[in-house]
Parts: sequence; C-alpha cells; structure tokens
Amino acid sequence: MTGNLESLPFVVVDLETTGGSALFDRVLEVAAIRIQNGAIQDRLECLVEPGMPIPPFVTRITGINQSLVRGQPRFETVLPDLRRILDGAVLVAHNASFDGNFLASAFQRADMPWDGDRLCTLRLSRRLIPGLHSYRLDSLCAFLGFTFVQRHRAGPDAEATVHVLKHLLEVAVGRGVETLAALLRLQRQPLNNKRHKGHVDEAQVASLPTSSGVYLLKDRQGKVVYVGKSVNVRQRVRTHLRPSGTAAGPAQPRLRRRLPHIADVEAIETQSELEALLLESKLVKRYLPEANSLLRDYQDYPFIKIDLTDPHPRLEATRERPIDGAAYFGPFRRASVVSSAVVFLNEQLGLRQCSGRLKPGQPACALLEMGKCLGPCVGAVSDAQYQGAVGDALSVLRGESTSVQDRAAERRDQLGEQLRFEEAAELRDRIRDLEQVVGVQQRLSAFADRNLVLVSPDRQPDRVRVLLVRAGRLAEEVSLPARPTPSHLRYILKRVYLANVGNQVTKDELDDLLIVDAWLRRHRTDVQEVLVDPAAPHAAAPAFGEAIARVHAPAIAS
Repeated sequence: MTGNLESLPFVVVDLETTGGSALFDRVLEVAAIRIQNGAIQDRLECLVEPGMPIPPFVTRITGINQSLVRGQPRFETVLPDLRRILDGAVLVAHNASFDGNFLASAFQRADMPWDGDRLCTLRLSRRLIPGLHSYRLDSLCAFLGFTFVQRHRAGPDAEATVHVLKHLLEVAVGRGVETLAALLRLQRQPLNNKRHKGHVDEAQVASLPTSSGVYLLKDRQGKVVYVGKSVNVRQRVRTHLRPSGTAAGPAQPRLRRRLPHIADVEAIETQSELEALLLESKLVKRYLPEANSLLRDYQDYPFIKIDLTDPHPRLEATRERPIDGAAYFGPFRRASVVSSAVVFLNEQLGLRQCSGRLKPGQPACALLEMGKCLGPCVGAVSDAQYQGAVGDALSVLRGESTSVQDRAAERRDQLGEQLRFEEAAELRDRIRDLEQVVGVQQRLSAFADRNLVLVSPDRQPDRVRVLLVRAGRLAEEVSLPARPTPSHLRYILKRVYLANVGNQVTKDELDDLLIVDAWLRRHRTDVQEVLVDPAAPHAAAPAFGEAIARVHAPAIAS
C-alpha cells in the first residue's frame, strides 16, 4: 500500500467476545469505523449472536448478557459488510493481535479468506509516547485530553481508538515517518533494544492490571497456551516472560518449554483473589491449555456408584453422570485411588464384581472360591445377608463405620509379624486409598451444610465485600454500601439461599468446592462469618448487618 500516511484509509475495529481464544470463543459485538484524511467514511456497529453461552465474567465486564444478543444476527452474516469496509484499508485496533486473530478466524470459518496489514495503537503508543504509567485505552485518552470513559463496549472503544490513532499519526509524521511501511517497522521495533522472550510486546505487559486477576498466554494463532492467576497480574506475567527463561520454575516444565511460542497476553481483572481462583479453574477447563497440568482432566473425574434398584447391587467406579435410583459418591480427582478403593471394599465385603444383573443358572466365578465374593449368583448367600454387606459398604463410604479398615489393619499387622512385608505393604496401600476416598466424601458431604455469608473490607472505603456461600458453592460475590438497609440484606439472603441447589456434586463443581474450601481455611480469621439457615435465610439479616458494621468500624475510626 503506497501513499503518505495522512491519505491512507484506516479501519478502526473493536470486538467484544465470549473469551480470549480466537479458536474457541466468538464475537458478541463489533464496531468498525473507516477513516481517511481524518474524516469518517463508513461505520458498522452491532451486537451479534455468538451461538454459545456468554460467561458470567464477560457479562460483568461488558454488560452484555444472553437476552441482549437474542434475536441479533450471527457474525457470519455481518462479515460481507465488514469486508467491504475493510477493503483496501489498514486494520487498526488497540491490541491488534487480539481483534485481528478473531477476525481472521471468523473469515476463515466463513470461507472468506482475508488478510491485511495490522496497526496496533497499543504498540505504537508505547514507542511514540514513552514514559506513561499505563497504556490502556482509557489511560491514553485521559493523558491526551480526550473525553472518554472506558465502557468495554465496541462502539465507544472504537471511537476512542480513532482519536488515539489520529494523534499517533500526527506524532509519527512529525518525526519523519511518512509511509505505512515505515510505520509498521516502527511498531515492530523492540523497546530499549531488548526482545522479550516469546516476543510479547512490553506495551501489552505494561497495560496489564496490578491487581488480582487471571491472565491468558497465547501463541501467534491466538490459541491459549497457559492460564494463570495472580494478585498482581502484571508482575506475574513479567516474571513468566523474563528473558532468563527460568521464571516458569522447575515445577512448571510444560510452561517453560512453551514460553518461546508466547506471542500475546490477555488479562481479566477480578474483584478478589477467590474470584480469580474460580475463574482460572473455569478457563483451564474451557481452553484445556497445553501448559496447564492441573484442572484439565475434570471430565475424567470418577464417581463410585451402587445401583440400589438391582436386587444384588455391585460397587463400581464410573465416569457416568449421576442418575436416579443409584447411590453415588464423589466425584473424586484421582481415578487410580478410586479404583483401588472399590476393588478393596468389594473384596473385603464379598460384593460381586461381575457386570450386569444376575440370571438363573449363572455359574460362579473364581472369586467365590478365593473367598472374595459372597456368591449371590449361585445362592451361596441370602438376599438379606447380601443387602447387609451392601449396607456395610454404604456406611464405610459415608464415614459412619471403620469396621473394614479396622479388620484390614489387624490383618496388616499380622502379616508384618509373619515377615510377609510385601503383602503387608500392599494391604497398607489399599487401606490408605480407601481412607482417602472416605475423607474426600466426608468433605463433600460437609459442603452441603455450608451456608455462610462472609464479609471483608472492599477496595472502596465506603463499601464492604460480601461472599455468599450456598451449599459450599460461591453463589454470589457483591460489593455493598457500609450502611445497607435491613430490607436490602433480607432481599439478598432470600434471593441466594432460597434457590434450589442439587445435593449431588457434579464434576464441574468439584474443583470450585475444593477451591472455596481451601480459601476459607486460609482466610477464616480475615473475614466476618455469618451462618445462614436456608429454610429461613431472612433471619440472618441482623447478624449480617452487625458483621458489616464490625468490618467497616475500623475504616470509620481511622
């Protein structure tokens, strides 16, 4: 593309999306403004139906929810108009790798190949206006004197970027940059003659929040490679991208190997550390990043199932979702431990291990002869006796009885006295696996009775931060004024604690429950805690108000 900078056509684009991956997420809203010679020539702005659920954190940031996009056109139907506006122009965005990758992926899915020069006002600002504390779009507008309040909506953000672009072009021309090729070379120049590992621009890192949040490290194709969290996102990302390459640490070899491929970073600011922990868990499960080793395999979390509709139930490890008519325990994180515990409990109580329902005339298997099955298939045990063994298994898994572990421990000690150390060690490991499963199940059962309101100081001096935990789940996190009305507190309590919550924990919920539990253990002394009875949640309103007053009292005194 030839011609001086002032006469070239530019199209400023801003997209609001369901997440940070151009491969897996979709566009919610698009704004495109075509300018040439300083004048607006064309404009496109609309909400679009993403074809997938909008995550709550996106709604919180943008204000765009499912009802707003319902009935709106799909993004692919907007692409012809968007391509017409882009024709022959330079794409401009504040963080052009993000918006450009989403556009390129959308055009590719629609079989409308598109490519073109990309100009990033974030990178250019870092080079043409050095020394700023922040290069976020709202910070730049404030520095340059433009009236703009960051709204995370496509139209206002695109308009703000137009103003920033015009200023940057004026500065560039004033420094002798007169062609597009020269401008593109300028934005590619490393800062301070240093090239950061993974080629992530320092302007992007400098624009990240210094508060709690979640960050996504992405490759050149926009694929999320790693999801992390921190109470200071900017500092943590800088640590990862440190040129020494040791920042990932010996405990993160997956991340260390992939650091040279990191080309982009995105951050989602959160209101608290707990919100960051939960959001990290959800995003890891959503994108399955290669460099994350934990929280990825939740689909494989097993349950322990006893089908009580079967006259002769069997104990089994399964990845099926809970269904009616069966007793389920779990889910559990470690499949090998669950399998070991199930086999051990079956053998100790003589429960059958064959699949399917028993049929008349069915022959016995070798387990009967080995003394590891009661033999209901050949009538070696009465139905009442077999049901008693099933009841024993349920009692053990619920933590109501330790009879199986106690008998096994006695046998383990006998084997040790007989110098049969290998057999004793194997039995010791089986007991340990069963105890681990029972311990996790007891924690899960306790979660169902955990209904708490937690109050702590807020970032704003005249407000408090409130966490509402319902059946162990973080149901809601809100910021409330320091002197809320009693009716407002009663309304919040009824809205959250009268809602129906399932008794069975799902695979999707397990990690969140454990995260909330661990956070509560660490911060038990840092928050004011109010117990809530779900049958009468409004009764907790006075104690709720007193907790808020206690948290806010030091701030008032100071």
